[in-house]
Amino acid sequence: MKDFWNKGWQRTRVIRERNTAWFIQKLWHAGKAIRHDPDFLIFLVRCGWTNESHGRGRRSTIRWRNGHLAEYLNVDLETDALETVVAAKLPSLKTDATRMIRIETGITHCYGAVRAVTLDFVERQPDTIASAFLEVASRRLGPQEKLRRILNLVNREFTNRAGRKINILNGLTPTLACLDPARRFPIMNAKTKPLLKELGVQPDYEGAVALYRQIGAHKIKDSFELDVYAATQFRGRRRKRRAGVA
Repeated sequence: MKDFWNKGWQRTRVIRERNTAWFIQKLWHAGKAIRHDPDFLIFLVRCGWTNESHGRGRRSTIRWRNGHLAEYLNVDLETDALETVVAAKLPSLKTDATRMIRIETGITHCYGAVRAVTLDFVERQPDTIASAFLEVASRRLGPQEKLRRILNLVNREFTNRAGRKINILNGLTPTLACLDPARRFPIMNAKTKPLLKELGVQPDYEGAVALYRQIGAHKIKDSFELDVYAATQFRGRRRKRRAGVA
């Protein structure tokens, strides 16, 4: 496999993903008293997503995210300054509130069915999600032990109304990766499938271990560079498969 080329739009995406980690960690540490609140957890999960399609609509993700933040805080965006309310309701964010509402964030563009299934699980199982987030945010666990514990909690597959099987890892791993202080928890979704295939593993515990072991190889520094690497290294191969080229 080739080394990661961290320049141009790849670098831009890595920066955005690292911004997302900063944003989510700020909220997580500020919300110690509400970590089992399903609405708070739902917002954290949404923060790992984008509202764009095929590279378009980057600014719309900021508006979409801030809209959900306003909804969570019960703020009227027409009359209230969002950063003022953030600072008032979460005082530890006072010095960061302005940057938080302006910064570009988002990692994965989950399609509608994945969003619905993931958020439904978070709403029904907030204690499970909070436990997974606490585990990944821990500094006392090694990477493999984190992966084992977290996948035991949230490696769940459901069938939606259309009969399609959806694993909630697709929607959860962006936020899980952001909460890992070591930045080694891998993002697992459609973008990583070709890389997993290249490594000869499945999207399960062994696959997650194989992914995190790529960090440090191929000039990949963290899970966010790994995510962008998976999307760029195998980009051409995915297009050929869609076109029916062997």
